[in-house]
Amino acid sequence: MKELQAVRENLIKQHEQETARTVKVRDGEIQRLKSVLCALRNGSSNEEQIAGITDAEREAKAQEQLQAEVLRYKAKMKDLEATLAQKGQDSHWVEDKQLFIKRNKELLEKIEKQEAENHRLQQDLQDARDHNELLEF
Repeated sequence: MKELQAVRENLIKQHEQETARTVKVRDGEIQRLKSVLCALRNGSSNEEQIAGITDAEREAKAQEQLQAEVLRYKAKMKDLEATLAQKGQDSHWVEDKQLFIKRNKELLEKIEKQEAENHRLQQDLQDARDHNELLEF
């Protein structure tokens, strides 16, 4: 159970790191787009505009890839959380089964003790009957 919790915490940490990386990329993209916009407003040369737009397009593609990656990680987290929940339930059943087995052993021991006591009492009863018969003669 501790291992599953550690896996879950590790996945959450990875997700947070990926989210932080996505935010950095997005901030970088925004900064580049602002510089391209400023260049366009200032009337810079056509080549600079094309270079800025190409960079922005590359960044947009990278952003889309990162978003897809984040979605994959989220789906993986959901799957792992479902697995954790299922394993948690499975371990609950295992614990219940162990308790039932222990209780059954206790009951079997109690039955054996009762049968031994019953056998002893029957012997005592038979001895008492035998003793009574001897006393009658």
